[in-house]
Amino acid sequence: MDLYSDIAKILFGVVIGLVIKFAIDPILKKRERVRERKENWLEEAVRHTDDVLRHIQAMRNSAIREGGLMQPEMISATIIQALAPDYGPDRLQVVENLDSDALNKCLENVKESYRAVRVADMDLAHGAEPQSEEFTPEFAVEWYSTQLQNFAYEARKLLSGKQTQ
Repeated sequence: MDLYSDIAKILFGVVIGLVIKFAIDPILKKRERVRERKENWLEEAVRHTDDVLRHIQAMRNSAIREGGLMQPEMISATIIQALAPDYGPDRLQVVENLDSDALNKCLENVKESYRAVRVADMDLAHGAEPQSEEFTPEFAVEWYSTQLQNFAYEARKLLSGKQTQ
């Protein structure tokens, strides 16, 4: 009789284990998909940031080559005019879905600095003088570049797991 009760207990344990596995497995898979999606968002944001920074450097190099002179105002103006909306922070918005205050703060800083880039571009297009230093092409380009670098740094920290999400 003890043998039958032991077998029944083992079978009962197996059944309970299978029920738990089938109940918990979808939850674990869903969490894994969410984690992968967040990683993909971060990787895409870092790629976009790197692309924008490369574009800024390429425009700087092109302006120096074509101009032949090291005139910071002209170089920055060329960069500002080349920073079309495709090089803006719109593709970084996905990180708002992550639970990272540091990254969201960096995103806000990127958005703010990009607004300065757009204002500087409008001033250049209309021949207006900047209303403040932050709207000068030189300042706006450096500010935007710095904020993009800060954003990429925080995103890479999250990707490497040095900070919890």
